[in-house]
Amino acid sequence: MVTYGFLAFLICLRQPWRVRVPVLAFTTVAVAAIGLSRLYLGMHWLSDVAAGFALGLAWITLLGTAYITLHVPARLPAWQIGAVAAATVMVAAGYLAAFRLPDRIEQYRRAGALSAPVPAPAAPALPSSRPAGATPATDRSCDGRCPALRSGSPPR
Repeated sequence: MVTYGFLAFLICLRQPWRVRVPVLAFTTVAVAAIGLSRLYLGMHWLSDVAAGFALGLAWITLLGTAYITLHVPARLPAWQIGAVAAATVMVAAGYLAAFRLPDRIEQYRRAGALSAPVPAPAAPALPSSRPAGATPATDRSCDGRCPALRSGSPPR
């Protein structure tokens, strides 16, 4: 949030409203989408995202105030700053797509496989493996297929 917000601040500095409004709208939508994605993916709680927004906004305000107070820059055209920002985003997206995306996709596939109920295939009737005279254990989770424990044998 701070990176996008401060870049928007720099782009909007000394620009007319016709430039500021779309830049601020795009930045707001991008930051909100990031926050919502963190909630949707279960990476953060709502309180974490709200605190991050508040802290980020405070930090952008502090950086903007310090920038205006301490720095008198040569005027750069907004398209140059936008080009640098776009190139930075493209490089970061390329890195993430090339090196991190396959691992993340596999992680989500495994998580989805764990949460989706898988129906058990119907097992064909097998001959009983119980010794003659053994009674099934009714207090176990084996549906009566487990032989009863003998008095001298430890549980496995």
